[in-house]
Amino acid sequence: MEIYILADYAEKQILCVTSSFDKLSKDLNQRLNKTGHPALIPGILKGELQNTSQVEIKAGKHLYAVTVRLLE
Repeated sequence: MEIYILADYAEKQILCVTSSFDKLSKDLNQRLNKTGHPALIPGILKGELQNTSQVEIKAGKHLYAVTVRLLE
């Protein structure tokens, strides 16, 4: 099972922990839209997470990190 974690390093907060990539992607894009930044294409984000366990997204004063972990 995969667990996705969305954190804001600038605010030092964990924003979302879920097993649903779609839920995480929607949450991240809502946050980006609220701050006037363009949404991320979920397929590109998912592809990046297949190559590395963490992706960082700088959006204004926020530094979002999306992490994927495998649970057994």
